[in-house]
Amino acid sequence: MLSRNVVAVCAGAVLLGVAGCGGGGDTTKDPAPTQQNQGLGQVDPCAVLTQEELNSLGFEGPGQKTGTSSEPGCAFDSMQFGITVSKNEEKTVEAYGKQDSFAKFDRLQIDGRPAASAISKNATQADACTAMFDAGGGVILVDVSLLRAKELDECGEALKIAEAIAPRMPK
Repeated sequence: MLSRNVVAVCAGAVLLGVAGCGGGGDTTKDPAPTQQNQGLGQVDPCAVLTQEELNSLGFEGPGQKTGTSSEPGCAFDSMQFGITVSKNEEKTVEAYGKQDSFAKFDRLQIDGRPAASAISKNATQADACTAMFDAGGGVILVDVSLLRAKELDECGEALKIAEAIAPRMPK
């Protein structure tokens, strides 16, 4: 009888030890994504472009907050074209590339980071293009929509803006 109790206590101790080790392993893994996201979490899409950059693009005044809780952004509009800068802390360029929502998705590098120039299937006739690059555990998106400036290359403009702000974004 005593030997059965000793075996039961030892078995229980082993299970608790294994559970303790398993729990400890999980908690050391959890902070890594949080730490990565903290960098992008601190980024305000309305503040990524300097006033000088906005002026050189023909924008006056502050941008307007836009987007969703998972992809907050800021829109800047002029008479010629509009820019929306957004962030997504849950996706990467790779994740966007796997979506079936793009008519064009050209992978490239911006500031040594995975990046892409993309045109949504919904925007093929809308003169709109998105440049995106990985930042702070997520992705920064720069959308350019032409209004009257039909002579501009919307993808070229989006890439130019992304290249200007990428060095200031968290890795």
